[in-house]
Amino acid sequence: MLCGPASAHTGDLIGGIDVVGPVGGALPTAIETNYGLILQQGDTYAWVCHEAVTTPGAVRSPRYHRSTDGVWLATVSDPEEGRGGRTLFRSTDGCTWEDVDGLSPGVLVSQAIFAPTDPSRAWATTAIPGGPNGVLSSSDGGQSWSWDLPEQPGQGFHSVAIHADTVWATSTDPGGARGSLWRRATEGGWQEQPVELPKGTEAARLVLVALDTGAIWLQVDPIGADTLLHSTDDGVTFSSIPLGGNLSDADLHDHTLWIIRDGRELLPVVEGALGAPAPGFFPSTGLYIDAAGMWLPEQSYITGPLLSRSDDQGQTFEPLAYPDDISAPLDCPANTQVAEICAPLWGELVPRIRGFDSPEVDTAADTGLQPPPPNTDGPAGDGAPGCGCHSGVAGGWGLIGIAALARRRRRRRRPS
Repeated sequence: MLCGPASAHTGDLIGGIDVVGPVGGALPTAIETNYGLILQQGDTYAWVCHEAVTTPGAVRSPRYHRSTDGVWLATVSDPEEGRGGRTLFRSTDGCTWEDVDGLSPGVLVSQAIFAPTDPSRAWATTAIPGGPNGVLSSSDGGQSWSWDLPEQPGQGFHSVAIHADTVWATSTDPGGARGSLWRRATEGGWQEQPVELPKGTEAARLVLVALDTGAIWLQVDPIGADTLLHSTDDGVTFSSIPLGGNLSDADLHDHTLWIIRDGRELLPVVEGALGAPAPGFFPSTGLYIDAAGMWLPEQSYITGPLLSRSDDQGQTFEPLAYPDDISAPLDCPANTQVAEICAPLWGELVPRIRGFDSPEVDTAADTGLQPPPPNTDGPAGDGAPGCGCHSGVAGGWGLIGIAALARRRRRRRRPS
């Protein structure tokens, strides 16, 4: 997922954000939502509230990343909304979320990931407004961090990714008018490659969307419509693809990039241009693709399902789970954040996630046909959400709502 919703937490709309991969089974073991991190627990799902890592009044959703060993990293996009002024937390069990070593309060971590083949290695970028910023690394599974790419004066770093034993990162200058693509081989130092940004994209973020053999996709994310940059020569040159809207999320499968535009259209990028929208897509701001198909964490307050999947490249999507399948907070020992913070909030959440899949308790009249939240894009500063996940989506939602109303009343069996 490239950007989070403008609001989050227990009292927010019942909607999805992203699927945390790899799936590794009939259903994903973890789903990010507006109202918390949803973890598979037996035949049902359990809930971890965002408030485990944020302040009580926070409105932005944390983002989560999991290692192949099951260790979690959570990033908060504003130090004022992170618990104790922190923006990076670590958990080995989903119950206890601890501060990490090497980062002081107030340091804004814009993204944090684990290496896909070595869970002891992790990488993070910082985006403190005005800088300096750089790239951090960890060699102990995210417990402690130190500068790997030293702080660069005036630069804001927005994303980090790993492909073929190379670490990649992106940054822009304070005005967002000049971008840089950084790369570091496993053995060696960092190299900077300037990236020319389209005219009129001041205050833009530059975000890694996908990496393939020799190919790179970058999102230029200003206030307003986004642009996709595509390179087939490892970032030496880029072609520009105007999106005519905001890039909500994207994923790469079989060398084809699929994107969600404005949370309401799923399109392939074919030969440097946008292809035809997939007809079966329902509102979602998250996309995860693997050999089993396309996974969508849907906007439940509009469509009903918590999770759907397509095995025909978006021609149709089958609901697989509903918010009703979330049975309880994650079962955690006393004195953990989930036990002390999330469990008392469960009573507030549970009536809001019931009735999504039952014709006898049809909540569509007051939850399924709501308009999407207003666009909250604005000059929030580096690292803060503002990529327009909800902007420009008002048109056409009436027809989507009518179709979704019929769809949400048809319960689907979860795969065994």
